[in-house]
Amino acid sequence: MGVRTGKTRKGQPYWPNKGGIIGAIDIGSTKIACLILKPVVTREGAEPRFKVLGFGQQASRGVRAGNVVDINAAEVSIRAAVEQAEHMAGLFLKEAYVGISCGQPRSQALNIEVGISGGEVSESDLDRALAMGRAQIPATDREVLHCMPGSYAIDGSRGIRNPIGMIGETLGVSLHAVSAASGPLRNLEACVGRCHLSVAGKVVTSYASGLSTLVSDEIAFVGNAVGENEKEELERLVAIDQRVTIF
Repeated sequence: MGVRTGKTRKGQPYWPNKGGIIGAIDIGSTKIACLILKPVVTREGAEPRFKVLGFGQQASRGVRAGNVVDINAAEVSIRAAVEQAEHMAGLFLKEAYVGISCGQPRSQALNIEVGISGGEVSESDLDRALAMGRAQIPATDREVLHCMPGSYAIDGSRGIRNPIGMIGETLGVSLHAVSAASGPLRNLEACVGRCHLSVAGKVVTSYASGLSTLVSDEIAFVGNAVGENEKEELERLVAIDQRVTIF
């Protein structure tokens, strides 16, 4: 996380998050929740688990269908939820990941092909493909929130799940990009900023719901659908063949 100094919401000096502390804020139409987590490594090489240090929840004000409609009321609700979680955790957050349901998230499938000139596929080749995919999405009024590879192809041979180290002339990547309207995102980020917090990252809430409720076997081998109702709109997430799709 980036370093930024300043004052807490109570006017006292604070230090940047230490020990990999992670803050997450879910801004919904009915409630606003804040979670403070600390990663815990159980054994070497294993994925970290997370220990909940603090949790706060407040009734949502000034938010409709995930969009900020009253920035002053929304600020009060967000600030109260964050302070509740901070009090439980005994620390101050500097930045947090924010769940996004505003801006009409839109899913788009992209097929990208890059040349590898008979060499081995490397991480830099995958990075080039992702960059090309992002460049194909108009950036005038929408912000790319996620750009995820689904499947790969080497010289037209499809269905490859991990191309690293394979040899060929061309690398094809099927990308799934999710974008949202920039205006509502800017207002939401400004509202969080008024609570003296930086936005560490944005995550579409339906995508986060799928990752939190589906286990790896369900994503890899079984088709699943997860629905999230945000009052006026319904976002759906489908997981199939190791891919997560929002529509």
